[in-house]
Amino acid sequence: MINSVTSSVYMQPTPQNNYIGQAAESRDVANTQTEQSKQTNGQNLKENMLTFIANASKEEADARVESIKRGGAPLVPINLNKIIASGNSFEILGRINRLSDQLRVEAESFLKQEVALINQGQAAGKTSKDILNDIVDLYGKQTELFKLSMGWEGMRLSDPANFSKLVELTPDYVDMYA
Repeated sequence: MINSVTSSVYMQPTPQNNYIGQAAESRDVANTQTEQSKQTNGQNLKENMLTFIANASKEEADARVESIKRGGAPLVPINLNKIIASGNSFEILGRINRLSDQLRVEAESFLKQEVALINQGQAAGKTSKDILNDIVDLYGKQTELFKLSMGWEGMRLSDPANFSKLVELTPDYVDMYA
């Protein structure tokens, strides 16, 4: 359930916080990632992850893999400014709220799969970049709801342009504000 929404807190999928874990602790890694984020569009999680993997040093990739293991389930980004500007903000937020339990379950399941994938990759001697590529593949195998909520292909669940998809995902929702 969404208990509150603020317009000042957004999780944009950038190389620093691209939902594959918390930012690396190393100041050098953080500075490099900040420079790389300027080169990405900040909206398409898949492209941002692939850009990070392609440009990351061994140390940066290692730090990212370790941060995933310590991190929590991915957060669902909601752009409140776009929702409010849409004209049907109460319905969009109501429909997202209706999906929140399912999203939480899918995010927790994804985290378990992600950590298992890392542990298997490390046990098999894979490089961190190979493990991160495996995580990209894992994202691609998730449900449409999960990918849409994470902005996998750029558009997010909360984007007004995806309203018809949101309606499909919540057929039993009744708009109390209509």
